[in-house]
Amino acid sequence: MDELIGSSGQKCRIDRIVSYNELRMHGLEERQIAAAVRGKILRRLRRSVYISEEYWQAQKPWDQHVLLVQAHRAASSGDLVYSHASAARLWGLHVWNAPEQIHVIQRGRRGEKPGATGVVRHTHSVPNEDVETLAGGIRVTSRERTVLDCARTLPFELAVVIADSALQRGASLEQMHQMADGAPKSRFITRVRQVLAAVDGRSESAGETRLRLKLRAWNFPRPVLQHEIRTAEGTYRADFAWPELKLIFEFDGEGKYRDAQPTDQVLLDERKRETRLMEDGWTIVRVRWSHLDDEAGLKQRLVRKFNEAFRNAAGRAA
Repeated sequence: MDELIGSSGQKCRIDRIVSYNELRMHGLEERQIAAAVRGKILRRLRRSVYISEEYWQAQKPWDQHVLLVQAHRAASSGDLVYSHASAARLWGLHVWNAPEQIHVIQRGRRGEKPGATGVVRHTHSVPNEDVETLAGGIRVTSRERTVLDCARTLPFELAVVIADSALQRGASLEQMHQMADGAPKSRFITRVRQVLAAVDGRSESAGETRLRLKLRAWNFPRPVLQHEIRTAEGTYRADFAWPELKLIFEFDGEGKYRDAQPTDQVLLDERKRETRLMEDGWTIVRVRWSHLDDEAGLKQRLVRKFNEAFRNAAGRAA
């Protein structure tokens, strides 16, 4: 990790977000701080808030967004509660393609001045029961409240991605419905109800959610999600399965292994199970991120594979 040496010879190791005052306390002068920014040793995340450029570059994009929210908190004062996509990021939810603005509810009079770059300030009240405190003392809307706020303000597909991820991480769908039922009637409540009707916590990545929504829009028969199939090589868990057709659609993408990278042995064992399934007559169709953006091509391929599996199943039954 980058290390700076102050004018007194004192070393300052930059392995987290640090303030201007902290850098000065370690003996760094203003000109040294400015030179470190110009030399790409330090990155200025917000006014008087810095981080090591090396550390920043090593982070995944979603983790960089979390750092930006944390930097905003470090640069602000007042009773702030982070909400919408910012709260989703702090909760560690899958936030695919969300705007990068920082959403904050300002509950007191003090805080960052209106019009701060990249910040959306909300002045409405939020009940105390809808606010939770995360590690480091940063305050956010609850997972349930975060889902509803995102459903009101974000495109449908993205809002469902966030809602699925929230369910995966312990949010209560029943509580979300109760909150929606108790919310004031507005033109946004229909959006919220549509999102809640579409969620399914069995989708384990943003890509799986997007693919599930496309299959529904294309009128595919409802698949079994996370279907477990026992093989001689162990149990295989299929993202989308039609057992009667012996058909599996499997989503592949970096987000699938976002929380833990599988070992080479885990991947090898999975391939062995796939090979066994295909030997037993199953068809496995893989979908990648790039395929999701080519809707016409993807739909054509998946419809063809589904029809082939349907004909094969009919032949086996004859």
